[in-house]
Amino acid sequence: MNTLKRLTQAYEAALCLPFNKDSKLILFSDVHRGDNSFSDEFAHNQNIYLHAMNYYYDRGFTYIEVGDGDELWEHSDFKHIRGAHDDVYDVLKSYFREGRFYGIYGNHNLDFKDPEFIHRNLKHYYDDLNEVYEVFLDGIKYHEAIRLQFEGFEKDIFVVYLKNADATKLAVTL
Repeated sequence: MNTLKRLTQAYEAALCLPFNKDSKLILFSDVHRGDNSFSDEFAHNQNIYLHAMNYYYDRGFTYIEVGDGDELWEHSDFKHIRGAHDDVYDVLKSYFREGRFYGIYGNHNLDFKDPEFIHRNLKHYYDDLNEVYEVFLDGIKYHEAIRLQFEGFEKDIFVVYLKNADATKLAVTL
């Protein structure tokens, strides 16, 4: 399937989010949260990321994660990623509870395309300290793409994760 046809399908199936002049949006891509091991590149940036996420949360922003938030290629067991970055996931949970978190899956977290994977890994987690299961991101859905629709305008902003530079150039011209 050629790239234009695939992008058109993604555009037509995209989640539509309205926004207006008072909306506050933050979009991050390629965060690559890992398991805090030597190969976890996110671990070096966790503090600044956490500071930014708290800053934007406190100011009422909606967070859109545009692909590869979690590094599931190198760290296939999500519970280890979740456990390695408790503070970060607590903030993401706060965004989600208030309807201010949206996710787009990328090539490194393509597992989030599977509702069963999401149910097993994101619905709840085991709190080792208190020895209980805690609700996590129960009901979250990851999307292939999101269309941001500015109220009163026919045009929208198409947000999609692309791993191919040529496809990125094409997306800009749509």
